[in-house]
Formats: sequence, C-alpha cells, structure tokens
Amino acid sequence: MNLTDDRINHLSHLVLAGLKKGGGAKIPDETAALNGIKKALRDFTSLLETLDDQIRQKIASLKRGVPEGSREWDVLYRQYFDEAMAKKGLSR
Repeated sequence: MNLTDDRINHLSHLVLAGLKKGGGAKIPDETAALNGIKKALRDFTSLLETLDDQIRQKIASLKRGVPEGSREWDVLYRQYFDEAMAKKGLSR
C-alpha cells in the first residue's frame, strides 16, 4: 500500500481531529502529534509492503504452483498475512 504525502497528511489530520474530539488524549503540541502520526502511518504502510512482498514470494515458491487470483491463492495469502501480523503482535 503506497500512500502519497497528501494522503498521509490528510489521514494524520483526521486522526488528530478524532483524538481531540473524543477526548482520548491531551495534545499540547499539535505539530509534534501530527509528525508522530505521519511517521506511524509511513512505518505501517512500509511494514505492509514488506509483508506483501514476503507473502507473494512464499506463495510463488510452493511446488504446486498456485496461480495468483485463484481462490487457493487468496486463501493462502490471507492465512500467511494473518500469521505474519500475529508474529508482529498486530493480529485482529
């Protein structure tokens, strides 16, 4: 998932507005908070891209040759993705 700087900026403002509206946090320095949110979004999208590459390689390396777009490929992708996220402590 590749997000543009404009999209990251927009999302970070939405997150900050949600935090302020919900009263979930006191934010003394909005600029620092926005920068932190932007960094978190960039780090997370980078993680997702890395996991995507690893999972695609793992499926491609299977001996039975699972074609991308098939139901089996989709099931394997979801399974491997869930396992990878759980290893990172980010399971649903």
